[in-house]
Amino acid sequence: MLYNIVSKLNILKVKRHLNQKDIRIFRNTKYGGGNIMYQENEFKISESEWLVMHVIWDRPQPVYMGDIVKALSNTPWSRTTIQTMVARLLAKQVVGANKTRYAFQYYPIVSKEDAQKSFTESFIRRVYNGDTSLLIKEIASGDYLTAEEKKVLKKSL
Repeated sequence: MLYNIVSKLNILKVKRHLNQKDIRIFRNTKYGGGNIMYQENEFKISESEWLVMHVIWDRPQPVYMGDIVKALSNTPWSRTTIQTMVARLLAKQVVGANKTRYAFQYYPIVSKEDAQKSFTESFIRRVYNGDTSLLIKEIASGDYLTAEEKKVLKKSL
């Protein structure tokens, strides 16, 4: 209890001293027991939730649950599983919903570009310790790109 109060006070101090966009919060995890630093605008979306988000982003707005279930019919997930994933996305404030007379309409709160950027930044920070050049070297030297893609990459750098 005391730890939570101290932790909340430290977060308030950090918020006061940093620009709102650059806030970094330290949170204790139940798995590692250590502190993890993450950005407030970082999206924690699971692999399955990414698939649901792609359906929502790629369909004309608004999207109904039936549209999402139909688009994911090639997966082994039941309707209730998909509803659970949408509920998680709602709780994470990545997706919004409007209730109509008969059904909910879902729409993305976070754009596809913002989510991809956040994921990429998080990946580079976690895996490459924030060094983008290491990621680029890995991609360029590995078997990830065709010869044509390597040429495009060299031109853009």
